[in-house]
Amino acid sequence: WNEALENYKEAVRLKEQTGQIHKLGGTYHQVGSVYGEQRKWNEALENYKEAINFNEQTGQIHVLGSTYHQIGRIYEEQRKWNEALENYKKAIRLFEQTGQMHELGGTYHQIGRIYEKQENLTLAIEYYQKALSSLEAYQEAEKKGISESLERVLNENFIQNE
Repeated sequence: WNEALENYKEAVRLKEQTGQIHKLGGTYHQVGSVYGEQRKWNEALENYKEAINFNEQTGQIHVLGSTYHQIGRIYEEQRKWNEALENYKKAIRLFEQTGQMHELGGTYHQIGRIYEKQENLTLAIEYYQKALSSLEAYQEAEKKGISESLERVLNENFIQNE
């Protein structure tokens, strides 16, 4: 991890030095990912927010959805459900706005997982179904995982309603 961070920080320095500001957002996103893997939440969030800042400044709206999705994951890991949902929903809006419909399934699935953890099974089912309906045929592995999640919640809901 340390080597990766050193290289990304050097990349930031070189991009700033050569005026490649439009590429800084992607690099900060990668730094956030490294910190996220290390479970260093504050550092991850700080770098994801830098990524958003640079991508907004340079008009690269098409990459913002994935950064908001990752911020949602960081908050979800911390069990900060409201913040996670807020960022996942921003990601959905951006994916829709930029025509990245293939990205919706994973984000809908994460929202369903949060509602399941909160024992809001009705909303969990709704978002798992949205996730399934948004997936394309080439995403079979993800579709299978979401189907299993939906089945689990439907079974729990059935048992609770007996």
